Amino acid sequence: MAAPALFTLLVLGTVLFATVGGFSWSDAVYLTVLDAAGAAEPDTGLTTIDKIIQTMVPLVGISIIPVVTAAVVDAVVGARLADALGRPRAMSDHVVVAGLGNVGARILSRWSVSRSTSRLAGSRRPDGSGSRL
Repeated sequence: MAAPALFTLLVLGTVLFATVGGFSWSDAVYLTVLDAAGAAEPDTGLTTIDKIIQTMVPLVGISIIPVVTAAVVDAVVGARLADALGRPRAMSDHVVVAGLGNVGARILSRWSVSRSTSRLAGSRRPDGSGSRL
């Protein structure tokens, strides 16, 4: 989810270099790629807006690396876990509350009023104090 946003910011950096910064589109792409790769050489002769853009683009480029790495690792680990566990069934639209003391009962009763989802509650106490719902 974060990777598309970061790539969008890189495209935005290119557009800003070309439109606001006054660079040609090829120079704008060149500057964006150079900055995102961390190979930017600061130019004190740039206007303030160009300096802001040239500062933003490397930060976005640096941010992309861990986001892409996390997405790949998550996909690989998730696939391996699913294979090892026999592909567990996906679950949604439910709430599990462990412990029906005063806090658990309040959470469950307020959730019940505001949402129409399935609920499951469990308590170790045989009397289930606080569990009248």
